[in-house]
Amino acid sequence: MATWIILLLEAGLYIGLKLLWSVDAPSAEAFTMQMALPASWSDILHQPWRMVTYAMVHLDFSHLLVNCLWIAWFGSLAVNKTHSERITGLFLAGAVAGAVAFAAYCAATGSEGRVLVGASAATLSLIVGTLTIKLLSPASNSVSRRQSLTRTALYALAFVVLATMLTGVGQIAAHIGGIAAGIAIGAAIALRYRKIQTAAGEQSARPASEERRSGTSGLSAPGSHSQVIDKVRTSGFASLSEAERKQLF
Repeated sequence: MATWIILLLEAGLYIGLKLLWSVDAPSAEAFTMQMALPASWSDILHQPWRMVTYAMVHLDFSHLLVNCLWIAWFGSLAVNKTHSERITGLFLAGAVAGAVAFAAYCAATGSEGRVLVGASAATLSLIVGTLTIKLLSPASNSVSRRQSLTRTALYALAFVVLATMLTGVGQIAAHIGGIAAGIAIGAAIALRYRKIQTAAGEQSARPASEERRSGTSGLSAPGSHSQVIDKVRTSGFASLSEAERKQLF
């Protein structure tokens, strides 16, 4: 659900801006500048929402299409490893980290008259975060998972190379910020997942007599934390419902 909301916002705003440009170009330009990210820290602090809204603005259809395709793909991959709110978190954190990196670069180079639009930094955060989760997940040691991870990593690398070739240095700084956010958040989610898997393994290893003494054998309420952990152990994290994932995290 979170992935589709992001895609609808991206596409809807693009279509709305195009229509506005066709009937009232000055108003469209003013609205776009209010959404775009300025390079000046003073402007950013005065209008902090622009650290997120710039990621919703695309002036070129090909740029929008590429970002939306990658968001749809990696968003669907990420939802198998975590609940939808964390996908939104990856996207928004990438946008903010990209904004900080872009503003820092512009401040360091004295090029504060520039603006930034586009979801590439946020998209890279989602891509790299998904890869980090897959890489650090306990199941990533199997041959099939390693092959799948390798293919996904190659596709992600292709996106990074393409994004780098088609942008300037300032945009690359934003991309680096998005990548850093993806690694940090993806690692946190994956480590939490490892703890859940470890707890599931320890619980399954407990002797039946110990479970009877502790009163945990067969007495858990439906949907309890222990039952969710058992489900992870037997069927994997992807088998959990949205509510069960939120219970664990």
